[in-house]
Amino acid sequence: MKFKSIEGGENCSEGILRIYNHYPNNWAVFENFAFGVIVNLLMKRLPEMRKLKRKVKRHIAIYFFPKRVTSQLQLRQGECRQCGKCCKLLFRCPMLVGKNPPYKCLIYSNRSKVCQQFPICREDLEDVNYQCGYSFR
Repeated sequence: MKFKSIEGGENCSEGILRIYNHYPNNWAVFENFAFGVIVNLLMKRLPEMRKLKRKVKRHIAIYFFPKRVTSQLQLRQGECRQCGKCCKLLFRCPMLVGKNPPYKCLIYSNRSKVCQQFPICREDLEDVNYQCGYSFR
């Protein structure tokens, strides 16, 4: 994977090697620069990484800890608005039809437990910018 450097033209890996070759006896300079590049790349992707973490956490909770999920769902109030926001977390579900709300799910009556039970906690509402028909007591 190549990333464009701030300095025109070269990619980041070439830039890192150029800096390392320029300071061959000073590992600390190279290490600090490389760490800075990695942190910068991760910070740009941090919101997506948090969504991915919560998505994986939901799947694990629903299939491996159903009693805990059931107790969480008892705190949930409201109803689904069928806005499709939960169907577009990180990627658009292939079963979601329509360009604008109201969307339609092709498998709504047979959808997975993860889809049926979203959101399972307050944290999940953050993924849809709190624009969900559900809330938690």
